[in-house]
Amino acid sequence: MQPSADSEPRLPPGWNEMLTRVEQALAIAEAAASQREQALQAHGSQAVGLAGAGVLQGLERFRERIRGLAECPSRADALVAEADTALGDAEDALQGWFQSVEATRRTLASWASKA
Repeated sequence: MQPSADSEPRLPPGWNEMLTRVEQALAIAEAAASQREQALQAHGSQAVGLAGAGVLQGLERFRERIRGLAECPSRADALVAEADTALGDAEDALQGWFQSVEATRRTLASWASKA
């Protein structure tokens, strides 16, 4: 099945703007976390007590979440591609069914005209 220009997935209006705002907010949050981390490291062993270690672990978890968010578009693309394939297969099956129905209709019409 050839995908037509109309079958291209379309995002809702304003989707790109929303993603840009989310990306900016995440960049600001990451920069702030990085600054806090640098400030903690600047204080050396004074800040790296139990609380400091917890903050550093929290920063690492935050970075992991950022990486997870960065992977979201590729996962969404994979889901869209899978759905598009399934819909294409269903469309092909329906077209075949419609062709069979049309052939049967013609056969019945031919028989009816002979009767």
